[in-house]
Amino acid sequence: MDWGGWEGQRGVDLLADGNSGYRHIEGWGWDFQPPGGETPELVWERLQPWLSSVEGTVIVVSHIGVMRVLLAKATGWNFEGTPPFKVKRDRLYRIDVQDDGTLSHDNDPVRLIAG
Repeated sequence: MDWGGWEGQRGVDLLADGNSGYRHIEGWGWDFQPPGGETPELVWERLQPWLSSVEGTVIVVSHIGVMRVLLAKATGWNFEGTPPFKVKRDRLYRIDVQDDGTLSHDNDPVRLIAG
């Protein structure tokens, strides 16, 4: 996700600045947009061509924002209220792409342990 003018800044610092416009993820909606950045909807639009080209079983390594968008689409969450999933670093999430392009998620992430 392109964070525009907020790139490299921490959410806690942006929240402390009452003029930043930043808010917790539970209040974003699909249209929440950092100044000069992308909305979750724009991330989804950017992901769709790639997603439609995926064939068979693949493993994807991505940023947490991409995972949130994919999991939101897979669960029907609209970036409002508490998400029905937890996105954590160092986890493996299974997302299945159906023949009609819809996504599903088994909600059972696997924790990856450093060796």
